[in-house]
Amino acid sequence: MTAEIEPLLEQAAESLKLNDIGGAAQAFTAVLQLDQTNIKAIAGMARLAVTTGDFADAEEILSLTPPEKANDPEIPASAPRSNSPPSGRRRRQ
Repeated sequence: MTAEIEPLLEQAAESLKLNDIGGAAQAFTAVLQLDQTNIKAIAGMARLAVTTGDFADAEEILSLTPPEKANDPEIPASAPRSNSPPSGRRRRQ
């Protein structure tokens, strides 16, 4: 299965370099269909959610992290921070 996953993760990384969020999401989703516990795909999907300002979705995605992988270095880098700006912005008057 790793032979199938690695090219998909490379495709996701290349899509991110090209700012192709949809392509990256498709590649990460394909990885998760093969391995629901793939930490790189979980973290990647969470990063995409944060990038688009959907912090609630990022938290939901991160909740898929298996307990034994909760301390993986990929996870803290993608976890939403409590001081993150809200998705809706108010205009200053």
